[in-house]
Amino acid sequence: MIGKTVSHYKIFEKLGAGGMGEVYKAEDLKLNRTVALKFLPVHLVEDVHAKERFIHEAQATAALQHPNIAVIYDFIESEDETVIVMECLEGETLAQKIKLQNANLKQIMDWMIGISSGLAAAHEKGITHRDIKPENIMITRSSLPKIMDFGVAKLRGTPTLTDAGSRIGTLDYAAPETVMGSKSDHRSDIFSLGVVLYELLTGQRPFHGDHDAAVVYAIVNEKPKPLTYFQNDIPTDLEQLVMKMLEKKKENRYQSINKLLTDLRDLQKSINNDQVSLGNNKDGKKIKHQNKDLKIRRKESVEDRQSRVNFLQWKRYYIFAAVVILLILIIWTGIRLIPGSNKTIDSIAVLPLENLSGDPEQEYFVSGMTDALITNLAKIRALKVISKTSVMHYQDTDKSLPEIAQELNVDAILEGSVLRAGNGVRITAQLIEGATDRHLWAESYERDLHDVLAMQSEVAQAIVREIKLTLTPQEQVRLLSTRSVNPEAYEAYLKGCYFWDKHSEDGLRKSFQYFEEAIKKDSTYANAYAGLAESYIMLGSPGLEVLPPSEIKPKARKAAMQALKLDDLLAEAHAALGSVKLTYDWDWTGAEREFKRAIELNPSYAMAYLYYSSFFTMMGRHEEAIAAIKRALELDPLSLTINVVMGNQFYHARQYDQAIEHHLNTLDMNPNNEHAHWSLGFAYVQKGMFNKAIAEMEKAVTLSKRNVFVLSMLGWVYGLSGRKDDAMNILDEVMEQTKQRYVSPFAIAMIHIGLGNKDQVFQWLEKACKEHSTTMAWLRVDATLDSFRSDPRFTELLKKMGLDKSYEQISKENYR
Repeated sequence: MIGKTVSHYKIFEKLGAGGMGEVYKAEDLKLNRTVALKFLPVHLVEDVHAKERFIHEAQATAALQHPNIAVIYDFIESEDETVIVMECLEGETLAQKIKLQNANLKQIMDWMIGISSGLAAAHEKGITHRDIKPENIMITRSSLPKIMDFGVAKLRGTPTLTDAGSRIGTLDYAAPETVMGSKSDHRSDIFSLGVVLYELLTGQRPFHGDHDAAVVYAIVNEKPKPLTYFQNDIPTDLEQLVMKMLEKKKENRYQSINKLLTDLRDLQKSINNDQVSLGNNKDGKKIKHQNKDLKIRRKESVEDRQSRVNFLQWKRYYIFAAVVILLILIIWTGIRLIPGSNKTIDSIAVLPLENLSGDPEQEYFVSGMTDALITNLAKIRALKVISKTSVMHYQDTDKSLPEIAQELNVDAILEGSVLRAGNGVRITAQLIEGATDRHLWAESYERDLHDVLAMQSEVAQAIVREIKLTLTPQEQVRLLSTRSVNPEAYEAYLKGCYFWDKHSEDGLRKSFQYFEEAIKKDSTYANAYAGLAESYIMLGSPGLEVLPPSEIKPKARKAAMQALKLDDLLAEAHAALGSVKLTYDWDWTGAEREFKRAIELNPSYAMAYLYYSSFFTMMGRHEEAIAAIKRALELDPLSLTINVVMGNQFYHARQYDQAIEHHLNTLDMNPNNEHAHWSLGFAYVQKGMFNKAIAEMEKAVTLSKRNVFVLSMLGWVYGLSGRKDDAMNILDEVMEQTKQRYVSPFAIAMIHIGLGNKDQVFQWLEKACKEHSTTMAWLRVDATLDSFRSDPRFTELLKKMGLDKSYEQISKENYR
């Protein structure tokens, strides 16, 4: 294999081999980085079960992005080879560290906190590793632990890859429920991690046996020796923590990895940094106890061995019989459930609630109730929730619920009504199965306006119970976290959201007023600060840019930071702060962290995926950008904004035919969307179709009422097509506008690009860079600037913006 090239990976060293893979070090010829290639062994290529497990490993690991989990970069499958392309880790496995026994307590605690953090990320996504052991944990040269090998991991909602009744994982580290053939879950990972920690601290595994049956018996029945039996200076709190991890019954263990992580961190603070190395006890007590243990076991082997073996044989028969009975029950239950209506619900659309007051002035309030229900349900990762923009299209529809469910690709529909009378609010809601129009649940709730947030949470919780979703501890906290609200502040906030949804300059300016009014009424209202930040960001976005960056950036940042200070679990605030970091600060790594956090807190937040998609585009990571915007479109399929951005991502990826097709589809949805027209014009220019480009730009200028940004795009196309006089007229009009309002220097640079005025282009781009104009953030990929990239001044601009670095360098900074 050495010297062979697979796809664009050139192999230069063998790293190792095991039952399920041969691993080689290789060079990524496209991205100039070192990777590890894990090949499915040749003798298993035709083994469907082995290949399925191998693919499963790639899928499970790729679903996770965490510094303590080995990263999957790619997956290659051909007739002859099946390969996982992963992060190349250099260091030692935890098994090697245990063998050396030279780790001190501080190192061990650091490793355990890192491993637990990685498992927490997996459990949050519904992934149970099921084979935690020292061989599957790498300690890098920088002492960072990395979890590997998700080959037998269980993804929530997917069938298991192991045969019924077969053992999962490695016996010595398996939980009691696993070896008994019962259902394992995230708490089984906690038990396995407890075995690893016990072995790290003592040099021995907690459960022993001369053969598998004896080990099974020990895991199920025997209590491990106290840690202080081997090491007399181990903290009492640490010993209690390990023993809690090793409880036989799942309900007696830590119920979540996050609670374990909290206890580990608290314990770490109290541990002295100068602990003696474990396994090298200065008074020799460990050696003494080990010798004592050997004598006891020798004596037992002479006097009691035969009776113990007989007992274990009978025990094995009982276990086998219990497993057979359990399998029969599972099969019988499964057959009973086949016929009908027990389809899992993992996607939902909340239709616009009906305004029963009959007062059009209350539409903003009813719209806010709809939005609140969507937001509460969207916090649940296992549930896909369609965004408000798309469901509003069905406000006055005559379509049946099955038709709506099919169009939005959801399993269930929530519909209902709101009645507002003074400070009293009543919500009536009913959940309906999309495919069958069958009513699943209905309930009415009535509260004072002070308690409206709690009422919204109650409705969401009732739906979760009805569709039998399992929430993570974090989701439970987020769903239950409610507060009373000042009625006047809440009303002002809802009005702000109502006008923000219009995405127009007039609407956004009104939204400012209402969000600020809400803050005056309640200075602790985090959502109002987040709304204010989003309004500023929208006003500064390309196509509007009605305020200078020097005014938008500090106000948007201040509002987002205050929202997070009040509520760090508010996804909208993290997304807003990420947008500020992305388009104004050019803090690429900081922006990515905020977008990831927003998506983690609200997995159905379509705008967070849109922002994240823009980040990927700016980094030149076009495949990931398109994947992110596709996810946004799944959550909000009828959003014109997301559809336009989708076309733009194709444009930036130089996929102009796809961009044109997508923009035309968007215009079928709404022929009067100015953004779709000028974006389509951009794609036509790159195809050399200037007449069509001019027609689209002129239409956009008319629809936008001669918005200065759109006007400059028309001047650009006029110049490129040879209509220099028309371009100069546009330039004069734009320059006149600068006397009355803010005009982005980038807009003026665009007209000079069309006119071929190279020096003026760089003059205005320099000014745009100095101002941190939002459009500059796309400098690295903007096709309109391709003819200027060889100029040293262009390279200098990239350097000033921190875009002269490769993504790998930026990514490393992110993880540091």
